Amino acid sequence: MNSKNRKFLSGLGLFWLMTSVLMLTTGFWPSLREFGVSERFFLVLASFGAVAGALTVLAGMFAGRHKS
Repeated sequence: MNSKNRKFLSGLGLFWLMTSVLMLTTGFWPSLREFGVSERFFLVLASFGAVAGALTVLAGMFAGRHKS
C-alpha cells in the first residue's frame, strides 16, 4: 500500500475515533429523542464508531509495514 492510501486510512480512522470519543464525552442529549434516537442506539453507535476507527487506524499502520 502506498503512503497516500495509508494516510487516507489513518485519517478516516482518526475521524471515526474522534467523533466517537466526542459522542461518548458529551453523552446523550434528551432532545435527541425528538428525532427518534434512543440512548441505547446512541451508545451503540458511538461504541461501534470507536471500534471501527481503531481498527482502521491499525489497518493503516500494519498495511504500511507489509511489503508485497
